Amino acid sequence: MIDIKSTKHPDILFDDYVTIKEFKIKCLDKGIKRYEKFNRKKVWNKKNRDFWETSIYKKDVYNRIVLVPIPESIELAIANNNKDDEAFFTEAHEGGKNKYLTLIGGNRGEGVDIILNINDDAHNKAFEKQLIPLIVTKALTRKEIHRKFQADLGGVTPNAQEQRNSIWTGENCESEWVRATTAEYSDLILDKKNGLGKNTKRMKDDEFVASLCAFTRYRLLGKAGGYSKTDEVIDAIYNENTTSLERNKTISMLNFLHKLWGHMPTDVKYTWSLGSYYQSLIISGGIYQDKNYTWFDRNSSKLFLDEFNTWWLEKLDDEESQYKPCNKKVYFGTMVGGLKNEKILKVVKSLIETFMEDMVAKQILKIDRSEDLATPEQRRKLLVERKQSNGVKVWVRQNGKVDGEMFDKNLPEFVLVSLNKLADKLSFPTDHINPKDLGGKNEIENMEITTQEYNSWKRKREPNYDKLMINEIEISE
Repeated sequence: MIDIKSTKHPDILFDDYVTIKEFKIKCLDKGIKRYEKFNRKKVWNKKNRDFWETSIYKKDVYNRIVLVPIPESIELAIANNNKDDEAFFTEAHEGGKNKYLTLIGGNRGEGVDIILNINDDAHNKAFEKQLIPLIVTKALTRKEIHRKFQADLGGVTPNAQEQRNSIWTGENCESEWVRATTAEYSDLILDKKNGLGKNTKRMKDDEFVASLCAFTRYRLLGKAGGYSKTDEVIDAIYNENTTSLERNKTISMLNFLHKLWGHMPTDVKYTWSLGSYYQSLIISGGIYQDKNYTWFDRNSSKLFLDEFNTWWLEKLDDEESQYKPCNKKVYFGTMVGGLKNEKILKVVKSLIETFMEDMVAKQILKIDRSEDLATPEQRRKLLVERKQSNGVKVWVRQNGKVDGEMFDKNLPEFVLVSLNKLADKLSFPTDHINPKDLGGKNEIENMEITTQEYNSWKRKREPNYDKLMINEIEISE
């Protein structure tokens, strides 16, 4: 007998081994909500589940599955008058569907559920007798959940992005914003053929958006801001958050990349590294922002991509021109493999700047000299007046008749755009319906938000329409 006195932990309601049967009845059947904010996404395959099952049978399992009771956490939030926590736990509750929130061990809990569902009764009869370790905490705040994950209950060490994703500094903190933004641009980020090809399983998709935040701040792809590693740069940003301006620029960069990705040829098998290729496009996007460029017309983004791809291949194939970013001369193809190096990036950026100046000369890009004359308050009111009842998306004009001609006869006049994307004023400018040069008033009654393509086409011409209210738009659509 071991002479150790047991003491009950005041913050834990249950801490012991339970049978698989008991875990199923009391937990799985009651509903467990994976907290994907920092729980790793579903990374287990059959091999992982088989290993997990074997470990259970061999009684080699010591790491606890840790669950947080949702109804009790809702009650705690109400008692604390914490409306944000109340809304969060209520959403996780899903009308009574889920009793618990996963703090640690999401893949292990789901692994048990899958094993039970794919096997027959004879197998499950034996499996249900096996033991797994379980902790149920007391009711917690979101802040406590994050602190416990980071400091107390880490278990298996997460990767850098999984760890920083647990950093929570309040509503709309960096980890919250990055995750929401990642979801908004998932088609580009996850596309493995012509897109970024990031993996959701270990949050590499979130990591990409996080790295864009760092690039927006420092215009570097590697170490910056006095930090010796890229991870340290991003960690610091997560702890202090990006500014509104930086977030707007990050969204603008994503819109820039998304627009180009939409024109990627589907019948071409690329022979170059998409990583280096997209890093170079990110550099071009930074120049696009810093030089205040915009598209010359509605076809410009496709023409730009065609020109860029031609330029890119020519540079890669060039075995005559050598550059000296560091101690020795190298070819372009060598340089773009090391863009996290500040000196190399500087040289490549200079080459891309020359390319983009050529795009201006070819009337593919232009310097945006138009001014968004709406005040921040006017812009806010415009967003509110055409915002859907759910408050997530806004009706934006993308087509209309001017001088008796439609911008695009195949497009509806309005499109729903997320508030997240509308932070990018260059892509979604404020338009004076009746131009000021023609006597139009600088009042919200004469303003609406449009797509950049439509705005550039309309220019300072008087349209064949009046401003519509949201009910008129929704009825017409």
